[in-house]
Amino acid sequence: MQTNQVEITGMTCDGCVRTVRMILEKQPGVQSAVVTLSPSQAEVSFDENVTSLETLNAVVSKMGYAMKL
Repeated sequence: MQTNQVEITGMTCDGCVRTVRMILEKQPGVQSAVVTLSPSQAEVSFDENVTSLETLNAVVSKMGYAMKL
């Protein structure tokens, strides 16, 4: 299990925070995602044998947000 803290760009409100958290938590291999608006970041715990930060960023980017890796 790997835990990373990354900056998230594009979030402007609590709705954005909920959306990013739900997107991340639905991904295979993700155990938990804690997303905050101030500071704009996410702490993601995931199985690195199942997914990667790059894959998670691609999914988040499709929704108009981005992870600074």
